[in-house]
Amino acid sequence: MVDARYDGLAEWYDDYLKQPLYDDVPEHVYRLVGSGTGLCIDAGCGTGIHLGILASRGWTVVGIDVSTDQLRLASRRWRSLVQGDVGRMPFSDACASRVVSVLTLTDFDDVDPFFHEAKRILSPDGLLVVISIHPCFVGPFAKMEGGPDGVAMVYPGYWTTDRVFEGPGIGSGVRSRVGVRHVPLSELLNKLLASGLQLERVEELGEGTVPWLLALRARKP
Repeated sequence: MVDARYDGLAEWYDDYLKQPLYDDVPEHVYRLVGSGTGLCIDAGCGTGIHLGILASRGWTVVGIDVSTDQLRLASRRWRSLVQGDVGRMPFSDACASRVVSVLTLTDFDDVDPFFHEAKRILSPDGLLVVISIHPCFVGPFAKMEGGPDGVAMVYPGYWTTDRVFEGPGIGSGVRSRVGVRHVPLSELLNKLLASGLQLERVEELGEGTVPWLLALRARKP
């Protein structure tokens, strides 16, 4: 099981996500996941802010997270929760119609086990929906100079994939506290495809000069 880096930060992180920057994320989750009646697993559910949104689409929702502290807050919003590592999820093969993961990929030590686990637990024709920060424009080695409508600056280090706590784009928010494992765009897409999932949609999201979110939707054949 990976280190629960968010333990002790649950209340702080829950408030952190109330910034206006994140206001549109629930709308993207609602739209991209679609509607249905099967099992939907929120992988890396954190404090549970998207669980109700997923349920409003008709799904039977279960959240999983490694952090006891995050799940403590999530339990105030939702009852069906599991503590566990998203790289080794305690769910049976082909049990889920949807796997959703939001703002999580830079927290994973390696995205490869997660993508393979998502494929394993998805039923045939099931969907993985991922919404992550955009690896080209947001991260430890990239930042917006002058706010969201300013100039996107990319600094040396884009190919660095170690977990880091310092860098021109780290700032004083969540990444300075828990670190960030930057995932270059090519690595992200290649590891998703290597899992056997079929990528069917890519969206770049955000209304500034450049997108700050990247959304991927992939189907299990």
